[in-house]
Amino acid sequence: MTISLDCVFVELAAPDAPTAVTRVSSALAAVNQPAPHTCTLAATLPDPLSGRWGIELTFPERSRVANPTDAWLLAHALASQLGGDARVEPCFDTSPIEPLTESMFDNVVAPRDVEWHLVTMRVAEAQAMVRAAGHEPGQDVRIGHPDTGFTRHPEIWSADASPVESGVNYLEPDPSEDPRDTGLLLQPGHGTKTASIMVARPAVTVPRTDDDEPVDLRGIAPAAQVRAYRVTRSVVILGWGRRLARAIEQAVADGCHVISLSLGGLGDARLDRAIRHAEANGVVVVAAAGNYVPWVVAPASHPLVIACAASDVNDAPWGGSASGPLVDITAPGAGVWIAGWDGDRAVAEPSSGTSYATAAVASACALWRSFHAARLAEIHPSQHPALFRAALRASARPVAGLSRQRFGAGVLDCRALLTVPLRAEITEMLPSDPLAGATVPALAALLGPAGATRRSSIERLTIGEQAELAFLLATDARARTGWRDPACHDLPIPAAASRRLSLALRPRPSEAPTRASSLATRVSTPATTSRDTTSIATTISLELELPIELSIELPIDLHTKGPAR
Repeated sequence: MTISLDCVFVELAAPDAPTAVTRVSSALAAVNQPAPHTCTLAATLPDPLSGRWGIELTFPERSRVANPTDAWLLAHALASQLGGDARVEPCFDTSPIEPLTESMFDNVVAPRDVEWHLVTMRVAEAQAMVRAAGHEPGQDVRIGHPDTGFTRHPEIWSADASPVESGVNYLEPDPSEDPRDTGLLLQPGHGTKTASIMVARPAVTVPRTDDDEPVDLRGIAPAAQVRAYRVTRSVVILGWGRRLARAIEQAVADGCHVISLSLGGLGDARLDRAIRHAEANGVVVVAAAGNYVPWVVAPASHPLVIACAASDVNDAPWGGSASGPLVDITAPGAGVWIAGWDGDRAVAEPSSGTSYATAAVASACALWRSFHAARLAEIHPSQHPALFRAALRASARPVAGLSRQRFGAGVLDCRALLTVPLRAEITEMLPSDPLAGATVPALAALLGPAGATRRSSIERLTIGEQAELAFLLATDARARTGWRDPACHDLPIPAAASRRLSLALRPRPSEAPTRASSLATRVSTPATTSRDTTSIATTISLELELPIELSIELPIDLHTKGPAR
């Protein structure tokens, strides 16, 4: 299957941006063939945790469609040329797997009470504590919300005082409103639904979908400001690393204190970098564990992200919720009443998904920030995410049916969260290895109980090879089944694996590829296929999105396979 290659992302150590670009351009020249190909190199800001530079290698629209194997070949070849300190991964723009919507298999009977989830989390008591401290719930807190955008639903929007504001639209040139695209596997209005969990306006009524009775939905942190970024039409996707990463970085620049990510798929180096950027700037990142998949998806699988599973009205785990050791907290998400649309009519409707648990935890963070506003002002912002994670774990309500190994510390309790004293010291260490990122946790989540058995097979792979393996196991069900079975000793090599990964996974060390081999050698001997192989020719143009100007022209050949027939 062909997908859109958004960019190849390179992260490497360098004293400055021109040096980083020069190293990457030299690596490109070393893996080329005579036919030229146009691409653009743009340097991002250095990573605040490691000081490493990021370079986005993008291609013109007419040559972006590429077989994933070819994209990994280019990434591996560049990594070999750049040396062991570089991390190189392709970022894809569309998904080769069919996403699952939140309601596709949802047979939950929603409780009659539209506020049951607020009662379960003791939201009213927490809001009272915030008001007693002299603030409105969520006051002076901005929540970044990359999703499908928002709609002008009366529960979250008004012309004079809307709790939701436009951020950047990364799909269209318009503001971040959601046009409610309809079609197979799309989630129109998803950003509106999740935003209503956070900031649904009090004293605004809309009819229920079951009997048209007017009801008043209430947000957990109604005084917070939600800044909506439109990044997707479908919230269960594989390829949005660069687009979502840019939205996260923009949310940090826009002064957001917490970022709520009710979406998921497979992460990449570009997304990992944005998460580290948010952490270093004191922004809490919360994400959905995933729906109807047997592993915790990215970005929730990242060690710096709070992964949220979903529970029902009885504190039992929702049947569609992903679970596992990477889950941090569970919150109500099954049969929750949210703001939706019935045609052009604004309604209140029930829905299920880890998306709503995520919105609840992000809202709890807004309450926490409002309540501790004075104390947090005395603590360096870089410590805020760790302080919140510690308080969240300490205050979660243990439930007998929720295993800590699968559903985190327990069910979210907003009142208990506010009673945990803040500690001024750093409560946890940030990852010291900038190359580790989320690749190993993502693989551990994909492999489940077999992770320990596969450790030796994984550790002998390079970072780039681990990333390709995670990508392929997420998209190749047959290979994933074998790798997840602890009793399977003859590990299947994914069908779409690059030659480099295939050789690295074979048990005979003598067949391992040389790390200095070039892209030209590998691309010139592709695996047998019924599809035509073509060579695209243009020119390389290197640009910096910085005050420094640097332009270099180099020849390179990138072979791509035509679309499947």
